[in-house]
Amino acid sequence: MTVHDYFFFVHTEAQGIARPSDYIHNYALMYALNTIDPTVQRQVSSTRPSYEKNGKPNPEEFAHFCIYATPAVRLHQPAYIGFEHSLSIASSTTPTTAPTLVTWNALGEGQVSTTEIAEKRVYPKFGAYVKYPPLTAFGFYTIGCGPSVVRVGKKNTVARILYQPLEINRILKAGELREPTPVTHPVNLLDLHSSAQVRFTTMYIMKPTRLLTGVMLSFKDGDGNMPVVVKARDHLGNLHSVALPDPNLYSCMRYQT
Repeated sequence: MTVHDYFFFVHTEAQGIARPSDYIHNYALMYALNTIDPTVQRQVSSTRPSYEKNGKPNPEEFAHFCIYATPAVRLHQPAYIGFEHSLSIASSTTPTTAPTLVTWNALGEGQVSTTEIAEKRVYPKFGAYVKYPPLTAFGFYTIGCGPSVVRVGKKNTVARILYQPLEINRILKAGELREPTPVTHPVNLLDLHSSAQVRFTTMYIMKPTRLLTGVMLSFKDGDGNMPVVVKARDHLGNLHSVALPDPNLYSCMRYQT
């Protein structure tokens, strides 16, 4: 996914500087990709999507997501892959550029005061934020293909997505993964089935849920016939391992998996 304007969202804020991250949460991506269903369009047009219910993913909302996306990671080098099948990795042929620091000043609430002699004083509010310039690229996996042009980020930045299919070698079931198996993408823990046993190297804290990197999965309980990981190869022969989401949460994708 390559952004065609300045791309910004708040991940952390310290000392008056708001910063994005090298990751895009997959909830944001799925709202951008699933724009065909009128129910999802209604939620996208709202100022607050209802992806949470009692602090957990909302199955009533996520049931409308027929296209699944893993969390995205910023690409530091150009990538191009081409193959055939319904599983794909979204990538860009354009190298990424460095984030840009932008400063601003504005009149915030409570910044105007009036003295006893009716002299009005204005105190400007200063700050800064970091944003990604145009042609910054992010890579992620999808199950199914969505629109080629989407809007993402705080300012609804226009972004173009290039889908390159992967050739599926094997779909592993929960009963086959008794030992930890690595996956090749960041993972949203709440997307996995409750029987998943997760090992990871880094927990990446961001809203609305935390992401895990360097993940290895195993399954000890539950339905042994449930598809949980897809093994696929690109045209160079590189192996990709993609974790499948909980079919009870994303019921629209049961037939695709």
